Amino acid sequence: MLIYPSSFPEALCVAIAPFPGVNVPLRRCMRVMTSGLLQVIALAMDWSTMLTRRAKKDPIDQGGWNLLHTWATGADLLSPMTHFFVAANCDKAWFGWYCDPKVEELREQWARSTDAARQKQLGEAIQRQVYATTGYYPLGQFVLPTAYNARLSGVIVSPVAIFWNIQKK
Repeated sequence: MLIYPSSFPEALCVAIAPFPGVNVPLRRCMRVMTSGLLQVIALAMDWSTMLTRRAKKDPIDQGGWNLLHTWATGADLLSPMTHFFVAANCDKAWFGWYCDPKVEELREQWARSTDAARQKQLGEAIQRQVYATTGYYPLGQFVLPTAYNARLSGVIVSPVAIFWNIQKK
């Protein structure tokens, strides 16, 4: 979940998510967010509509948003350098355009460090700063169970579904 800095108590929060119909993740998110802190309008929409709306930087009353309910694979989030939710370089950042010079300085220090213990300290500092400034806030983890028919060979085990190299025995 990404939250614009304007998403503070007593603010209107427009949440967008790419899941039309029954949307259990968005409903859970809304339960957490609506614990008396925010007035939330949850908008579940089809993928192409969400892609268009998420690119808008307009105010809420002009089709903008301030909360994006989304997810990523663990592989994308292993490093502060590849973790696109914590990139805080303003207009160059991922959707939500998180902007925090302190996070960017910590990420640069992490990238330049060759000491694993120091990188761990910097990673923890990055997390604290990101959570303190509501740039990104994870609400949980989930596993997508996957099963393949025993008659298939060449299946590549990966955090995301890869459908090449598969053959029927």
